[in-house]
This record gives sequence, C-alpha cells and structure tokens, in this order.
Amino acid sequence: MTVNQHSQYKSQQKAMMAKFFILPVVVLLALFSMATLGMKGLTNADSMVSAKALNPNDCVSGVKLSDLSHPSDTTYSYYDTVQAKWTFNIPTDQDIEAGDTLTLPIPSGLTPLSDDSFDIKSPNGDVFAHVVVDKESGTVKLTFEEPASIANKDHAVKGDMELPLTFKGGAVTPGANNNIDWGINGWVTPVHIDPNDTPDATEEIFKWSYFDQTDENLIHWRVRYNALSNMTTTNGTMTDTVYGTNHSLVASSIHAYVVNYTAGAQHYNVVSEIPASQVHQTGTNSFTVNIGNLPSNEGVVLEYDTRITDGRISPAYGNGATFTNNGVQGPTADAWQAVTKGGGGADNNDTPVNPTPNPTPTPTPTPTPAPTPNKGGGDNDNGGNGGNGNDNTNTKKATNQSKNRTRNYTALPSTAKQDNHAGLIFMSMATAIAAGLTGLFGRKH
Repeated sequence: MTVNQHSQYKSQQKAMMAKFFILPVVVLLALFSMATLGMKGLTNADSMVSAKALNPNDCVSGVKLSDLSHPSDTTYSYYDTVQAKWTFNIPTDQDIEAGDTLTLPIPSGLTPLSDDSFDIKSPNGDVFAHVVVDKESGTVKLTFEEPASIANKDHAVKGDMELPLTFKGGAVTPGANNNIDWGINGWVTPVHIDPNDTPDATEEIFKWSYFDQTDENLIHWRVRYNALSNMTTTNGTMTDTVYGTNHSLVASSIHAYVVNYTAGAQHYNVVSEIPASQVHQTGTNSFTVNIGNLPSNEGVVLEYDTRITDGRISPAYGNGATFTNNGVQGPTADAWQAVTKGGGGADNNDTPVNPTPNPTPTPTPTPTPAPTPNKGGGDNDNGGNGGNGNDNTNTKKATNQSKNRTRNYTALPSTAKQDNHAGLIFMSMATAIAAGLTGLFGRKH
C-alpha cells in the first residue's frame, strides 16, 4: 500500500467513524425526546381528570329552617336571626374526588350577615370539605378534600351544615305569608313574618349596625336619640364606647345631626350638622358629642364606623351609647354586629354526626323596631340583623334530577408503573446502542 493509499484509507476510516458516532448520538437524543414526551403525555392525561360540579338535587337529602332569636315563637320577626340547615347524603355513584365542588343557593328571601369560610370535618378531625359563603352571589360553595373522596369509595358520605341568615330587605313582606325557596328539589318553607312595629313612644335612645357593602371589616353604626319621646334637651351630651379590642373606632367617620323624625321615626329630616368642634374623642375607642339644647320635637342621629382588627374570628362586635340631659344620665343602648359563622360535620363510616355549634353573640342582636331612618327620603340604611322564629322541616319528596357526573378519563392508568415504563424503554434502548457502539469501535480494522 502506497503512502497516498494509506492516507486515503485513514481519511475514509475517520469519516466512517464520525458517521457511526454522530448517528447514535442523534438516536439517543431522539429517544430522550420521545421518553420525555411520553412521560409528559401521561402527566397531561392525568390533568384531564378535571374537578366536577355535583348536583345539589343528588346530594342534599333534607333542609330545615329554625329560629335562633326566638325559638319558641310560632311566627317570624323581620329582624330575627334564622338558621338554615342542609343534610347531606352523597351516594357512592357520585364518585367524589378531591377538588369536586357542590354549590348551594342561599334560600330565597334570606341573606348571610357577611361572607364566611369554614371547614366541615369528621369526628376525628379530617377535613371533608372547605366551605365558602359569598354574600354577594348568594351561594355556599363546598370544595371536597381527599378524606371525602376516600370515604365515598365504599359508602355514602353523610353530614350536616348550618348557617345563620337574616331576612333580606325587599325580598320578603312583613305582615304576610312568605315562601322561602331553597332552590333544591323544589323544597319550599312557608313562613309568616310579623308586621314591623313602630318605635315605642317612650324610647329615648336606640342603636343598630350593618356591614359595609364592599369592605367586610368595616361596620357602620347608627344611634337615634329622642325619636318619639318628645324630651326637651338641656345641655345634652351623647357618649359612645366601643366594647373590647376586636374592633377599633374610625375617628374620622364620626358625624352627628340634629333632626326632625317623621313617619313613626322611620325617617328623618336633617335640621343641621353638629360641628366637629363639639365632638371630643375621650379615648382610643370612645367619644362624646355635645348636643346642647334642643326643643322636644328635635332629636339627634349619630353615625360612625369601627374597623374589625381580629381577622373576624369573633362571633360579634359591640358597643354602647348613652346620653345625659340636664345632668341626668339616661339609659345605655347596646348593639352587637354578628358575623356569619357557619358550621357542619361529616361522617367517616356512615355515622351521622352533629354539626359544630354555631356561636351566638351575647346578647343576641334583636333590634325592635325596624331601625331604618334616612335623611329625609331615598333609600334607608339597611340595619337589620335577621332571623325567624320557627322550626320548619321540609318533607317534600325529592324529585329525580339528571346527574352531572361528566369526567374525562386518562388514556392510560396514571400509576408509577406506567410512568416508569417510558424510562425503562429509554434505558434499554440506550444500553443496546451503547453495546453496538462498543462492538463497532472495538472492532479492529
């Protein structure tokens, strides 16, 4: 072999070796990509099992309305606090999975005092569902957790949920029979709501409260003085004190007005605003207003705000207002603003459990009469904290509704064995190629 021939042979050998080296690398990269896509495909297939929305008609076996303010009454008062109770019996064919939801409508004519959230737990503390109460949308949404899914594999999930509510202004008629529609299985609870009373002619001072429409931690307070009692006020003062440390006074919100009450103290006309110089903050959570001298046909409306500071963990927030007239102190008007505090319980072995008791503020806020004055016309302040006075259990048989159990199943079972399968294929092919390379480059030419 000549030198030139030897050189050509070496060049051809190098080119051939380069080809055989590049090809396996390309194959390895391709296999790696395929394995990655395969494992990703399994992951994507897993995600195709989306959470489903359960149908309340299939899951709620009973409802009940009872009175928290006056349990022994046979009729309802517009400002009572009522308690709605749902009983669950979720059969195994619902196939609950973690993340599935059940949305219940707030019964017609009723509204929660505020937004709320809480857990429904089994007796041993397992969280079966997380509950969110949305006042604006009028819904209660349950999102199920893994313990509910496990329990539902072999038995029906049973339990109860309770929620304090009030009558919704404009949605019910005082002095008449009203039908409370639960929006489930056609169940309706008939209630008779007593007529609204006018203030007592001897009432000297009265107080009420309500939540801000957009700020769940802001409470508006209103005090009316000398609405119908026809007192002549001499060197009068009004003092207000916030109770506890769970909410604080918003000093800039204090306003007081001299007014003429009309229409049984349900409305008023503003005579003048009391100057800010006559408002004196006497402590972090208290203040006094000098109202001076007023004729018997004039009274005062005092308004201010407090802000919740404890994360809404208290069942209610309170304060009290009093007055002095000609050096004599009058009675104190207390008011408590309750928050919605729902509760519930679930079984873990087909055993119904009693729901967690619902905290009730002390004293229970039951303003009488309807505290809805306004400034000479227009919409009234919505100050009612509601309830009703009976214990009504619905007995209407549930109608058979279509079930919503649509699911997207994976193309392959989502198990560790399947996930590892693509990796094993990749490793086997890589080993085979490596063996081939060893044979190729280990061969002597």
